[in-house]
Amino acid sequence: MSQFTSQLFLRSFSAQEIVAAGSEAQLYEVTHDFTYLSDKLGRKLTYIIFFVLGFAMYVSLPASGIDRISVWAILMVAFVGGFFSGFLGGGAGYIRMPCLIYLLGIPTHIAVGTDLFEIIISAGYGTYEGLIGGLQFRELNLFGSGRPLTASIEVSQRSYKGELLFEDPYLFDTDFDLKTRVGALTFDFDGYSKFEVGGRLELTKKFSKYYEASAVFSVRHVEITSADIRPKFLGQSSYLVDTLGFRQISVVR
Repeated sequence: MSQFTSQLFLRSFSAQEIVAAGSEAQLYEVTHDFTYLSDKLGRKLTYIIFFVLGFAMYVSLPASGIDRISVWAILMVAFVGGFFSGFLGGGAGYIRMPCLIYLLGIPTHIAVGTDLFEIIISAGYGTYEGLIGGLQFRELNLFGSGRPLTASIEVSQRSYKGELLFEDPYLFDTDFDLKTRVGALTFDFDGYSKFEVGGRLELTKKFSKYYEASAVFSVRHVEITSADIRPKFLGQSSYLVDTLGFRQISVVR
């Protein structure tokens, strides 16, 4: 019944064609709606709306083995995924993937490829910084101790970044390797800008040539310097981020 109604909306709504195809009750309902929309929106805009509703209602996805699927179902999945992605501030794969597979009937391998393709576009746009330039100075033998010190500055169209890195590969003349980083940056995101300063300590021990483990601790202070987001949605504009982690590398040959 929905397919027949879509075809009625597309046609020129002559009484002979509609009566021949359906009932007089449907003729009155369609003619009444058509006249009302014509008065409000204009005849040309009404034809465009009916064209979209009539012809673009269903599409085929040959690569997925789907002969006929509603466009509105696809748009609804896209809308829900985009809504949760923007509202929660993360990717929408946890919603988009099940919807593609279980609601739209897309094969799993094609759904995975579709999701990855979308990530390429969104992540590529979100991480684009424009032109990037920087300078780096490295002293390999700081004060004659054999410990390197690296200073770097990086400038892009969206950020400024400075960092100092000190490495002690033989901490207190042991086989522990210590890396210390301190730095600051500013970054202009879509909708807000932030300033961040902090440091990171990483202590590594190599137990053998096949295995090493590291303990990592970092602390950052983040300040939102400007924002186009409403305060009730933005949350705290000044906060600390502390991270404690463990990393291990195992080489199997």
